[in-house]
Amino acid sequence: MQTIHVCLISESILPNLIPAFMDENIAGIISFSGDGKQKKKRQLLTQLLEERNIPLLKSMNANNSFDLPTLIQCANELKDWLEKNASDKTWKINVTGGTKPMALAIYSVFQAHTNSEVIYQDTQSLTLRNLTAPAKDQPNYSVINYDTYLAAQRFNITQQAIYDQDDLDHLMARKWIIDQVLMPNMWQIYHFTSFFNRPAASVKSKNGHVNLTQPFPQKFKFHDALEEMLADMQPANLFTLDRDKRTITFYDEEAAAFLGGGWLEEYAYWCALEAGIEYVGLNVYGEWDMQATNKPASNEFDLVCCHNNQLLVVECKALAFNDEVKGQDIVNKIEALKSKAGGVYGKSLLVACDKLQAENKHTQHIVQRLNDYKIDLKQRKELKHLTKYFEDWRTKCDRHLKTA
Repeated sequence: MQTIHVCLISESILPNLIPAFMDENIAGIISFSGDGKQKKKRQLLTQLLEERNIPLLKSMNANNSFDLPTLIQCANELKDWLEKNASDKTWKINVTGGTKPMALAIYSVFQAHTNSEVIYQDTQSLTLRNLTAPAKDQPNYSVINYDTYLAAQRFNITQQAIYDQDDLDHLMARKWIIDQVLMPNMWQIYHFTSFFNRPAASVKSKNGHVNLTQPFPQKFKFHDALEEMLADMQPANLFTLDRDKRTITFYDEEAAAFLGGGWLEEYAYWCALEAGIEYVGLNVYGEWDMQATNKPASNEFDLVCCHNNQLLVVECKALAFNDEVKGQDIVNKIEALKSKAGGVYGKSLLVACDKLQAENKHTQHIVQRLNDYKIDLKQRKELKHLTKYFEDWRTKCDRHLKTA
């Protein structure tokens, strides 16, 4: 039998999207709003559903999100409409969203109706609960990728590193540098990052001017380990050195970005793929749809992973955390991204070359803030086990959810 989902509109639309996408018999949805404050959320929900050919059949607005008699009256009007226009369908009444009075009003009107099944998206067990028929509880299964997940959080992707197989082949061509040169020397990676980070960051000025030839520090001493890494990387033709002039010339902007820290992002990308995560995005750029100011704000995600409807935001830093203020800024950025992008199904991870220790005066406050915000950390020596971290996260997702 075909179904119609009644969706209570609130700040998070994922608990409405996931059950609708899971339902193979869905004929459409009806939005139920308490007032006009969530108009953009209703429009976004409608847009994402219509992209999957799920139409909006009707929109209800009670003009009040908290007055119970008003909400019950609106719910009864909806019941009358459904009895007249959809008596041959099952009504899935999703009470996950909205205010508590909205959920109470809808439940009181529909819970005893023979056509109704009142459902609730349990975000702890990641199960679609059937409140009127518990035997019909249904484990979630994977129905969204990171594009849809982020769109539901009002983030519109405009650019990313990998669109097709050609992009993937391009990354694969330099994967050997990570595997054979950088990761085996992680214990001495500081010499590499100290040499490349500043020149690479200076290639493109604030006004957009590009200068691929950059000086390296006058007093910089070439450690034996760095000399060996530089020699091993020569076949890649990413840069040339002029030791007399003490300059480095990058092959192009992409080479500078890779040597200046992009290699760590790409390493995390390959680890996530190897771990079997469904959707992995590298260098994902886009804009937030800011409701309050009507002005979009840009952001970049180093790495986003989506597996069984859950999101992992990964920030990669190849710099030294010897500046406490800069370190705090990084932590604040990760927390902001997790809060805005992750929602109820989100988690975040910091991948760092530096060694962050609770007993180190430069990093102790950073470690504490990471713990306070429940941001996971993988650093230096732990990086060789990064694939295992992603496997554990995937397993946790799969433990709660049923794969389609």
